[in-house]
Amino acid sequence: EQAASQALALDPGLAEAWTSKGGIATSRSAYAQAEELLRRAIELNPNYATAHHWLGAALMEDGRPQEGLVHSERAAQLDPLSVIVQLNLGYALELLGRFDDAAARYDRAIQIDPASASAYRRLAEVNAYARNRYDEALPLQQRALALDPGSPLLHGMLAWLWFDLGDLEQARELQATALVRWPDSLWTNSLAASVAAALGDDAAAERHGGKVLALLPREVFALGILASIDLRRGTPQHARSRYASAFPELLDP
Repeated sequence: EQAASQALALDPGLAEAWTSKGGIATSRSAYAQAEELLRRAIELNPNYATAHHWLGAALMEDGRPQEGLVHSERAAQLDPLSVIVQLNLGYALELLGRFDDAAARYDRAIQIDPASASAYRRLAEVNAYARNRYDEALPLQQRALALDPGSPLLHGMLAWLWFDLGDLEQARELQATALVRWPDSLWTNSLAASVAAALGDDAAAERHGGKVLALLPREVFALGILASIDLRRGTPQHARSRYASAFPELLDP
């Protein structure tokens, strides 16, 4: 942020610097500020693909996927060979329920860069969870992990897929490996909490779910797992307190 501000001090008309500040605002969930900064960048350079790409992402994160789609499509027009732009456009289409169109974008990303693990992962997820094509999803997810074996996210996503297919043995094997390699990872602990909850191991589910919330206090899946444990224990007030801490705007004082 300091570097971007210094760049603007040298040249207030530098669209790239406004875009950088907008991206920083998005990472802080300051979506109104991000939108203002990124629209300023686009005013300065309407053909800067990254500004449209990041504005599309900010609008989607702000719950405005239709508006995000407009800028995601424009980014793809301006930079048709960018894998990340294709993936962002695919995600916008997913949010609008246009799953076949999203899959086509993910497939296009793979054509552009057959070594893109993220493209295989996104295509696997839309196939499994939106198109009911688990037979196609599994090899795609395995391919993603083979391309990037050092990713805790990809270990987690493949384990999730095995978990959802009902193969707890495969899921637990991947989970055990991930816990050794990345004991403090958000994805690793989220998976471990889910598997433990499915197996009725409340202590382990609570331990790993607590780690997830320490990293991301508003992570709804972990909140749900811990709430279920609280309800089984007859302590619903603990669940309410946890939700009140994470989402104070959703509960009455």
